[in-house]
Amino acid sequence: VIYANKKDFDSALISQSAALPVIFSSQNLGTLAAKAKIAVGMSGTGCEQMAALGKPLALIQTAYPASNSTRMKHYQKVLGEACQILKPPAQAQQLKSLLSDTAQLEKMSAAGPNRFGKPGANQKIAEIIWKQIHETILLNPEVRKN
Repeated sequence: VIYANKKDFDSALISQSAALPVIFSSQNLGTLAAKAKIAVGMSGTGCEQMAALGKPLALIQTAYPASNSTRMKHYQKVLGEACQILKPPAQAQQLKSLLSDTAQLEKMSAAGPNRFGKPGANQKIAEIIWKQIHETILLNPEVRKN
């Protein structure tokens, strides 16, 4: 599944991957994650979110800046065991091997949520900000004058 609009992709690129089923979807990422066995991508927040949701992440290394070897080292540092870098030239074989390694996929699935923490950070951050605003501005008459 490619999480994007079809118009964003070159049809020639897609036709080269005819051996793999390609489905374009703009469904909620959580909905896609619930259906997925693994996430495969090059970079971006969607990849990180899939790892955080407990999906093993296979990152495709390319020569492009967003997914080159330097960027992949960064992802490996941030995501740890939640991701595996697929390096050229045998990326398809590496992915096939990963898909057949149940123990590795389970390890990767557990690593993502452990790396990112539990859901609910937005609420906690909002509460902290509100508390700071309340204490700094609302309870301080001198600040309110300005």
